[in-house]
Amino acid sequence: MPPSIPLSKKIAATTVKTKKSVKKNDAYHDPRFNKLKKLHTGYKTLSMVAKKVISAAGEVLGV
Repeated sequence: MPPSIPLSKKIAATTVKTKKSVKKNDAYHDPRFNKLKKLHTGYKTLSMVAKKVISAAGEVLGV
């Protein structure tokens, strides 16, 4: 099982808190990016986008 990382230190959490999307051309240079995941999957993320999903009432449902 991958190590647990506090939600407050993740890119998705930033998206929820700020209600703004996050775009990274090189995810490995962002301290919020979980670099340890590569050890478990063997997959290297190069770029990423975190976008909020909101309800009709304006609540964040997910990222």
